[in-house]
Amino acid sequence: MKPRKLKIKGLNSFIDSQEIDFERLTEKGLFGIFGPTGSGKSTILDAITIALYGRIARDSDEFINTECNDLSITYEFEIGQGSERKKYVADRNVKRDKNGRYKTSLARLLDVNGGVILAEATRDVQTEVEKIVGLTCDDFTRSVVLPQGKFSEFLKLTGKERRDMLERIFGLEKYGKNLLDKIRKERNSKLKAMDLLTGELKGFKDISEEVYEESKNQLDILLEEEKILKNKKEILDGQYEKFKVTWELQKELEEYKNLKIILDNQKKDVEDKTEKVKKAHNALIVKPYIDSLKNTEEKINKNQEELAKLRKIVENVAEKLNLTEKDYNCIVLRKDKEIPELVTKEANLNQSIELLNKTEKLEEEKADLLAIYYKKQDEQQKLKNELEKINKERLLLQKNIEDTINRLNSIRVEPEYRDKVQAASYKEAEYYDLEAKLKELSGKREDKKKSIINLKKHYKEITLEHEKIDNEFLIIQKEKHELENNFPGDNSILLEKQNLLMQTSKVLDEALRNIEERDKLNDKLKPVLQFKVKLEQNLALVNDNIMTLQSSIELMQKEIEISERANLAFILAEKIQEQEPCPVCGSVHHPKLAEQVKAEGLEDKKQLLENLKIKFDKLQSEMREINMKLVALEKDKQFIEEELEKINEKLVIIDINEIKNRRSVLEYEFTELKRNIEQWNSRKTANDKNLLDIKDFKTNIEKDLIKLSETVKGEEVALAEVDNTFNELSEQLKNSKEEYLNLKVELKIENIEVKLQELKNYEKEALTLQRDEKNLRSSLESVEERREEFNKLIGNYEVEIAKILEIGKEKKAVVDDYKKEIGRLSEGKEPRKNIEVIREAIAEIKSLEANLKTKLDNIKNEKQQLENKSLSLEEGNNALSKVLIEQEEQLIKSLTDNRFTSREEALNCLLPKEYISNLESFIKDYEDKLKNTENNILRIEKRLAGDLIEEEMWNNLQLERIENNNRLDIKLQEIAKCQQSIEKLKKELEELKELLKQKKELEHIQSLLDDLDKLVQGNRFVEFVAMNQLKYIALEASKRLKDITRGRYALELDSNGNFTMRDDFNGGVIRPTSTLSGGETFLTSLALALSLSSQIQLKGSAPLEFFFLDEGFGTLDTDLLEIVISSLERLHSDRLSVGIISHVEELKNRVPVKLIVEPALPGQGGSKVKIEYT
Repeated sequence: MKPRKLKIKGLNSFIDSQEIDFERLTEKGLFGIFGPTGSGKSTILDAITIALYGRIARDSDEFINTECNDLSITYEFEIGQGSERKKYVADRNVKRDKNGRYKTSLARLLDVNGGVILAEATRDVQTEVEKIVGLTCDDFTRSVVLPQGKFSEFLKLTGKERRDMLERIFGLEKYGKNLLDKIRKERNSKLKAMDLLTGELKGFKDISEEVYEESKNQLDILLEEEKILKNKKEILDGQYEKFKVTWELQKELEEYKNLKIILDNQKKDVEDKTEKVKKAHNALIVKPYIDSLKNTEEKINKNQEELAKLRKIVENVAEKLNLTEKDYNCIVLRKDKEIPELVTKEANLNQSIELLNKTEKLEEEKADLLAIYYKKQDEQQKLKNELEKINKERLLLQKNIEDTINRLNSIRVEPEYRDKVQAASYKEAEYYDLEAKLKELSGKREDKKKSIINLKKHYKEITLEHEKIDNEFLIIQKEKHELENNFPGDNSILLEKQNLLMQTSKVLDEALRNIEERDKLNDKLKPVLQFKVKLEQNLALVNDNIMTLQSSIELMQKEIEISERANLAFILAEKIQEQEPCPVCGSVHHPKLAEQVKAEGLEDKKQLLENLKIKFDKLQSEMREINMKLVALEKDKQFIEEELEKINEKLVIIDINEIKNRRSVLEYEFTELKRNIEQWNSRKTANDKNLLDIKDFKTNIEKDLIKLSETVKGEEVALAEVDNTFNELSEQLKNSKEEYLNLKVELKIENIEVKLQELKNYEKEALTLQRDEKNLRSSLESVEERREEFNKLIGNYEVEIAKILEIGKEKKAVVDDYKKEIGRLSEGKEPRKNIEVIREAIAEIKSLEANLKTKLDNIKNEKQQLENKSLSLEEGNNALSKVLIEQEEQLIKSLTDNRFTSREEALNCLLPKEYISNLESFIKDYEDKLKNTENNILRIEKRLAGDLIEEEMWNNLQLERIENNNRLDIKLQEIAKCQQSIEKLKKELEELKELLKQKKELEHIQSLLDDLDKLVQGNRFVEFVAMNQLKYIALEASKRLKDITRGRYALELDSNGNFTMRDDFNGGVIRPTSTLSGGETFLTSLALALSLSSQIQLKGSAPLEFFFLDEGFGTLDTDLLEIVISSLERLHSDRLSVGIISHVEELKNRVPVKLIVEPALPGQGGSKVKIEYT
């Protein structure tokens, strides 16, 4: 950790806020804080510990300045290495409440890099700081910031306290309870894992390689059956695809023939609609001529009506025009006469209005001036009243100052007299202190004597208890040997038993499954055999029917063949033509052709033959179906018999009862062995625990015996030291009492403390009076300044009032002149109202003239437009008459061309275009549909080429195909289930192997964790690491101490791990650290603190980058002081800054950068700080 800035306010002698820039202070590595005693040097270290930990190392309860009600400290520091450095700011505010108690009002730790508040509560800030810095407050003040009274604390720490400190500083918790907790947590975790693993292994009881192989064989059988069904499916699918096309074509042909019949029935209606459409098209050709003629006739009639109306309107407009011209001439004459007179009057009135506006403005300015005049007078009077008050206050302040000076003179105390009273007070305190110490020592002597007696008694009791524990230890060891001799077996024997039991159970379960499977197969075989017998009977019956039908068909075919041969000559003669050669004799002349022989019933025979063939085909199809069923049944029978044979082979070599008895025996043996092992483990665990507990107890008792022995020796030495000290203090008390009584006689004071308090009260009162006098004089100066300022302001107001009066007189004269001129120009009338009347008269005349002129122009334009429109209508009528004649000729020609006799006939044949379009679409759809139907009938008949299939035969083929597919699906499902079972078995076998492997690994880890648990128990490992760390610290401290003392002193550890001093200039004698003098203690503590800080830099949880010393330099002679300072100069580096706090003048010139602390002066805001360079 490296400090950056520190702000202090309200702490001890610091009243006003002071800021210390540690970046400047530590830039040279070594720096010092200097100032007289009581200036506030140590308060700087107190401020750092308050900011970080919320407490002062010097255990002071009163640290807020008496002139302040609160203190505030802001400490900025950085920590880390390289680019990983982080900046933090710690803020603390502490307030004093009305009862004088301290209360923290703000505690906050801020991460400057991330801009995040890490903690805000008092305890949370302390916890977070300990986490970041890696040190508690006590560790911080023992190894980094060493304030007064804490310097030699680490040197004097022993036993558990020193081990705990090293454990915190170097993070050794991970080797103690934390490590033990981790080991036990991991062991418990592994035990739980073993329980889970054992539970999982129970779930694999029925899993084995034999079951896996058996499932694979069953799958092979299913695959063979699937192959047979797939072959049959291919045959049926081929037949289905072949007949499917024929069947679909047959259905399609039937549909098209039905459609052809429907279309033929619609033919007459379509022809009528075709004729209707044709006439409608002709009518549409004629319609434009009819519409044009009608439109022209309507236009001619409309023009004639409009022309008659226009002529009447023109006559009315001409009469209106004459009246308007007369009115317009009258208004023009009036305008020329009245307008010039009215304009002149308007100009005069405008001039008078301007003067009126100026007059009103001047009146307003006069009113404003008058208001200002009265306001200034009021303000001037107020100032005079205030001045009178100030004069009274001035007199009162002068009187108070005079009274204060008189009181100060009356309570003044001579310094020499005060010093004598103070010395007497010190001597009195010394006398009472020695008396109290002597009394305390007397009590301690008695306590030590009693303590030694009790310790010896306690030592004897523990010795007896130690002997008792030894006997118990021997008994437990004997129990342990007996347990080891009666060892029932380990888990491997139990596992063998379990495996043997599982194998036997597996064989039994498999045999029971085979028996159950055999019964199922027998149940399946019976219906198969019964159904086979039934099918064979049906097959024989169908075969007899086929033989009978075949004989009938052959007989019928012979009869038909005879009849057809008899009529063959007639058939040939019927087709032969004249001059064609005879197919029998080859002649081209045929004088006598053969005649037809009448064969009665020939057609009936053919029909009968056809029916017999159909029936024959049906019987053959039925026979094929029965044969296929028989083949399938035979395969099912064969498969079942093979399975039965396999199962019988397995069951022949097995005795079920024997296996059941063997499993019962194995279950009993396994349960007994498991119970014995668990009981033995339980007893062994209890024995180990008892043995370990008694060992620990025995070790503790032995330690207690050693400690008690050393304590008794130490108490006896301490008693001797107390006796010596008691005698010395008795002599000092006698001398001190004599001096104290002499001083009381000399000063003639009965109660020194009361007199001293009286003098202090006088001094406090004098300070208060001096401060009051200073404040009164300051107030008097302020009053004099205000008095002068008010006199000046009153004079200024008098000048301003005189100016206002002069301006008011000038403005009044101008207003009077303006009013006379206004009366002349406005002829005694009000100007603003009169000008409006004049303007209205002018506007009225101009408006009348303009309106009449506009009206006259509008009437003239209207008349001209009406005349033009009449002329246009007459010309339009002539043109339309000519067009009408031409259109009548064109209409007659169009009616003739389109075969219409009259205009009415053509109009009757007209149809809406949408209706015509719908009729045409209907006709076209009909023709396309008819053509498409005829083409499809031809296409289908060509594709069929006479091939047909009966509906019954097609349905039978579909049913047979569906049945086969269903059987195949069922078989595929059985195969899928079997494959899933095999995959599951394979996966479970792999999982079983993995679980057995995990179990072996867990057992090995558990054994290691048990060994580690025994090693770490009782903080033995932490003690070992802490002692090892302490050796490094002692070795490093010894090197520094030898360097400082020129090779005289060295620091060592005794057998109990306590520090001792070796004096190499005195024959290497070993001395306890409690016998060191003040200077020797300082040097040893310094070397130890430097070593500890160095080790924290190397191995601590966070790197520390500064080191503070706040005492001890005054106890060193000049030579030792030189050596210590040289050591400190060598110690600092780029990473580590060293700071010293002292009032020793020799140190100032040796330190490159100094922080000078100036003591507090009355009324100056407390202690001040400044940085100086040497």
